[in-house]
Formats: sequence, C-alpha cells, structure tokens
Amino acid sequence: VPPSFATKLLVPNLPSFSSMHPDIVVKIQASEAISNFRAVNVDMAVRQGEPPFGDDVSSVFLSHLKLCAVCGVGYANRTFGPDETLMNHCLIYDGHAHWDVLLYNADIGKPPLTLKFNQTALALDAAANGQGVALAPAILAQADIQSGRLVELWRSDEAGSLGYYIVWPNAAQNPAIETMTDWLKTLVQ
Repeated sequence: VPPSFATKLLVPNLPSFSSMHPDIVVKIQASEAISNFRAVNVDMAVRQGEPPFGDDVSSVFLSHLKLCAVCGVGYANRTFGPDETLMNHCLIYDGHAHWDVLLYNADIGKPPLTLKFNQTALALDAAANGQGVALAPAILAQADIQSGRLVELWRSDEAGSLGYYIVWPNAAQNPAIETMTDWLKTLVQ
C-alpha cells in the first residue's frame, strides 16, 4: 500500500479487521513502488493510479482521488480573511504535486512560498501543525477533518478514473483477498 494510505487509513482501522477475521494474517508493506507479484510474496496491493494495470492482474475500484485543501484549525482562524487567496499562504506539497496541476489548470501561477514532503501523511501533519495549506486525497484527510485536527477549505467534486484500486495477480487463489477487499471498501464509503 502507499505509505500515506497505510498511515492515515489502513493502520488505524486494522484492529477492527483483525477482530472480525483473526484467522487472516495481515502483513503490510508500505511503498510507492508498484508490486511485482512474481518477485515478492505479496497477495494483493492498493495503488493510486488509473487502469489498465496489466494483463496479468485483476483490479477493483476502491475510491476516487477527490482532492481537498486543508489546514490546521488555528491556522484557519488566524489567517483567512474575506479577501484572502491561497497565493498568500504557504502551500504544502506531497510527492504527487497536485498543487502544480490545480494551479496550472486555474492559470494562477506559482505560489511564493511552498513546503514540500515526499509523503501525503507528512504534508497533512504539517498542515495540522499550522505550517500552511495541504492538498491531499479526501479519504486520507477525512479522519483528521472529523476529529477537528484539520479544517477543510475546499474539496474537488471531480470523479475521473484516477483513484485508489485494489490489484492482485489473476492466478491468485486466496479467499482472504476477497475478504480484505470487501473490508477495505467499507472504509472508504
């Protein structure tokens, strides 16, 4: 699984899976690299991207990659006035550089101040700690928004093919894959 997906969504919810399915051993490998099912001992993977993923794998859609802009509560209360624009703030990037795409499409230009991290979880933590505004997949920010750690400033309503998918080798004969897939779907509803 991608590291931030593991940190923000999977690991906090694993106790519920383990209590429902104590017979299934879960081993998490967090990596941005695409799993080579033949070379490593991996039954299934969660990936951010869009199909097709190859002829030798099956996939199921998990969640759209709907982005949201978030910041810490104190930062929002202290710095956003009625005439405020994002260009007046530090924009926190993760390794996916969603800000660049959004700013380019809006023809806004580059912000004067940025902070860059290689993982979304780190960008979200920086935003929660008042260091600026992060742009991240809403499913990764949702728990922090619900807890009040982050404030949502904006959310995309676009639902293209880019998103999170569960993938596994076509030849896999493991019933735990279906069990884990069904459970993961409940996390993102």
